[in-house]
Amino acid sequence: SGMRIGAFCTLPLKCVNLAASQVIQAPEMGVRTKNSKAAKTYLLNIPELTAVVKEWDREIRAVLPPDGYWYTHLDEFGQLTTRRPRSNREEARHDFRDDLVDLCGRAGIPYLSPHKLRHGFAVYGLKRAKTVAQMKAISQNLMHSNMGITDGIYGKLIDDDVRDIITGLG
Repeated sequence: SGMRIGAFCTLPLKCVNLAASQVIQAPEMGVRTKNSKAAKTYLLNIPELTAVVKEWDREIRAVLPPDGYWYTHLDEFGQLTTRRPRSNREEARHDFRDDLVDLCGRAGIPYLSPHKLRHGFAVYGLKRAKTVAQMKAISQNLMHSNMGITDGIYGKLIDDDVRDIITGLG
């Protein structure tokens, strides 16, 4: 959904509804969001990724209570743990980063920072948006207060895109 890492690390199972592709980012439900904003956000429809997400969701729901965290740590043997993220937001983000470095190493793929994953969500959506309403939906899903923020952070086109768009206008 392009959520920030602080929200992701504190997201309880009860806030994830994969049947509706919905993630509820609500501070009153324990989710730590920037500026304590609340929103219903949605997952992109990318079947290859959705399949992995659904598999993880089934696995953790089989062993964790509804208030367990959707992002659950694995122990050194790769088993699910019920370890809670540290109460300090910065430490929780570092825990996730360390886990992500380890997970990428195990999978044999290059590490990308959590913010690069958020950035990827935004750019993927923006490159496919064809209407202002679609761009607004992406902005709202990122929990930005206006589309100018989304455009300013994620809207920069690469040179090839600029060339293709400009030469296609004639």
